[in-house]
Amino acid sequence: MPSAPVDYHRTSARPAFAALPAAVREAVAALAGASVASARPPVGSGFTGSYAGVLALADGRRVFAKAAGPAMPHVVSGLRREGQVLPILASLSCVPHLAAAGDE
Repeated sequence: MPSAPVDYHRTSARPAFAALPAAVREAVAALAGASVASARPPVGSGFTGSYAGVLALADGRRVFAKAAGPAMPHVVSGLRREGQVLPILASLSCVPHLAAAGDE
């Protein structure tokens, strides 16, 4: 029996930025170098339950952030590994620049 096609735009249930623990939100702001003025709804694609979306910072910059709280240690570990791998891939033209990575 054939399987149903996967809608890659809706592969993950992600929390809103405001639903992350305060310590995680504060760590994201510290890593970004400015407080978070507003957060867009999270993207619907991906394979973790972490927040992944665009943040508007108080200094006018917009950044794409991924973050998860301590209740999801496997996701935090995966995000940490992603932060290690992205700089290695930096020579590829399709990979965006990683501005910061950190642990709460």
